[in-house]
Amino acid sequence: ATAVVTVTDNQAPSIVLPTPAHHVISAQSGTTLTLSDPYVQAYLSRVIAFDNYDSGQLPVDIYSFKFTAAGQEVLAANTPVTFPVGTQVFIDFYATDAYGNVGHNALNSASVWVYDFTPPSISVGAGITIPSEGAYGIVSTNLALVNFLNSAVASDAVDATAPLIFNDLLTAGSASIIPIGQTTVTFTAYDLAGNFSQKTATITVTDAQAPSIAVPGFKIFAAKDASGIKLSDPEVVTYLKTITAFDEVDGDIASSLITNDAPSTLGITPVDDKGIITNPIAITFTVQDKYGNVATTVGYVGVIDDAAPVITPPKDISVLATSALGTDYGNALIQDFLSKASATDNVDATVTVNVDAPNVFPIGTTTVTFYALDAAGNYGTATAKVEVTAGSGGTPDAASCLVGSGSGGQSGGWAWMSLLMLVMGVRITRKYKQAS
Repeated sequence: ATAVVTVTDNQAPSIVLPTPAHHVISAQSGTTLTLSDPYVQAYLSRVIAFDNYDSGQLPVDIYSFKFTAAGQEVLAANTPVTFPVGTQVFIDFYATDAYGNVGHNALNSASVWVYDFTPPSISVGAGITIPSEGAYGIVSTNLALVNFLNSAVASDAVDATAPLIFNDLLTAGSASIIPIGQTTVTFTAYDLAGNFSQKTATITVTDAQAPSIAVPGFKIFAAKDASGIKLSDPEVVTYLKTITAFDEVDGDIASSLITNDAPSTLGITPVDDKGIITNPIAITFTVQDKYGNVATTVGYVGVIDDAAPVITPPKDISVLATSALGTDYGNALIQDFLSKASATDNVDATVTVNVDAPNVFPIGTTTVTFYALDAAGNYGTATAKVEVTAGSGGTPDAASCLVGSGSGGQSGGWAWMSLLMLVMGVRITRKYKQAS
């Protein structure tokens, strides 16, 4: 007798999942992926099903799950499965062998997760240059700065909305100071997935504040000669060193860096009848700080002739009286004495020497004053002495009488001679009367 023994295949196929079984795909945009997406297919192609009886690889069916309010719902096999960005979609793989045994992977053991790993991009200018508002620089509320900061924009390949963008120059609710110089500002943008990117720009705050120049009040120099006074004169050099400059950023500026447009020689400035300078010399002083800001200031100086003429008087002389009154102004010795006085002036080429002398120099010592007035009205004086002595016995000297050169000329000399004879006669008479 025979009997039939039927051995049936009741072993389900095995599913081999890729490693890792949970596949993450980097989103390139906000578009939902489908089963046909190359990145999804690359993952699915690595899922293998095999059976202990059926030869070769078995076809794999795909079931996906979605979560509803009521719980997890299984979608039909091989239905169009989608993978939204940011959602982890779990997949159950099924394989059926020739005997109808069905094998599948454990629940939630495999998934496809399309995730946004791409940071946003930032678009902003390389930098901006802003002039300072003061020595401190600028405040963060400066309009040009605010406009520049607000010009930064960000975009994201996945998010439909623009990413949030921040910068590190602004503090919450208050203004901060951006100093003179270069400051780096960092812009940071965040997308909805938490990805962020950064970009920097340079804020250059320039020193726009010009320095200040301090010039002393109106300065008057004494002329050294007819041309005035040279710029190299120590007195002028000292004055120029008193000009100072200060910059709120650089601080004190060396006097050597202060330039001027003064000529090499400062000419004599005119004065009115009251001695007031009517047309002073204007000197423009210029200085530049380290950032190129230029400041100019005008100072005024005057050059006047305030030196009196220098008079060289003659040496003191002694002459004999030519009369009982003394010696006449026109006497040759007196005239020679007076003619030897001279005067020089540091400005005027020539000055006239005048003399304060009597018409007749009496017996004794007379101080003669020589004086000169230059074109600027400066008055110089000098003195010399004339000593007039009487002759022997108190009579005038005959020789002095003979050489007298008064206004009468030769006849004047004879007049003096006659006077001398008369005087001598009187004296003889007096002696005679006294003898008798």
